[in-house]
Amino acid sequence: MAKRVLVLLPVTDKQKKDLMDLDPQGEFRFSSREEVSLEEVRWAQAIIGNPSSEAVKGSENLEFLQLSSAGCENYVKDGVLSERIILANATGTYGPSIGEYMVAVTLMHFRKLHFYRDQQKAHLWNNLGRSQSAESATILVVGAGDIGGNYARRMKALGSHTIGIRRTSGPNDKPDCFDELYSMEHLDAQIPRANVVALSLPNTPATTGIMDGRRLALMAPDSLLINVGRGSAVVTDDLMAALKNGPMGGAALDVTDPEPLPPDHPLWDFENLTITPHNTGGSTAESKARLFDICAENFRRYLAGEPIQGVDRSTGYRASR
Repeated sequence: MAKRVLVLLPVTDKQKKDLMDLDPQGEFRFSSREEVSLEEVRWAQAIIGNPSSEAVKGSENLEFLQLSSAGCENYVKDGVLSERIILANATGTYGPSIGEYMVAVTLMHFRKLHFYRDQQKAHLWNNLGRSQSAESATILVVGAGDIGGNYARRMKALGSHTIGIRRTSGPNDKPDCFDELYSMEHLDAQIPRANVVALSLPNTPATTGIMDGRRLALMAPDSLLINVGRGSAVVTDDLMAALKNGPMGGAALDVTDPEPLPPDHPLWDFENLTITPHNTGGSTAESKARLFDICAENFRRYLAGEPIQGVDRSTGYRASR
């Protein structure tokens, strides 16, 4: 063993010890993405956390890169990482936390709580009329992996009918959280059925602009669009037109394009839109604990020469087992 290890995750003293105990003869350095030097990145044989893709590009020493994010688009670009480098992401970390956020914004929009909050600020007592029940809702999840599956499972428990869309779909691989499962070529046919269209997609050439004006126009009247994957999946100008003119009723975005969203961007001013600053995944103690456990287990496997479920660099998704 005796590896040179750079840790860019925020870790407790106990977690530092747990990592160092996995390689007692190793040399460890602890830093952050913001403070780490190029020399430290190039020194490391193993990195846990997210250095800049430019810093790792062409690294001669690096053998193992464990990301703290599920998204890895900057690291799978041609010329960034040698094929010999093991690349693992943090899929499995954020599903429960982001799934809870998606349920929260779904129910908020269904029950018009964001509009009632605005009325409260204006000291208005007005009944805004009929609301949507989760019990009779149809939920379309585009990106039926860890995050999408966690959302679907929670909505199904509330009585919703759940439909999943993923890259490929076989007759015997439908998870229990979905009542129906289709491949991406069936997306257009499923959008008009849904009260909610929820996107949990990575940033790849195949997902960029997947919700453009044509597909937004397919959404059912008063339906909700949720995006928790990458902002690039939605064409922002088309979304603003749809929020203004329909048929969709509103949107909830934890990711935007551009990101961060500039203070003077017109997207901020839509009353039927909820925006959070790409923070729904790692904002809970439970997510932080899951992230460390995943990183530590993959680091252990790397040291032991055991198989690691890495990233398929051609798709940007976690590789199939």
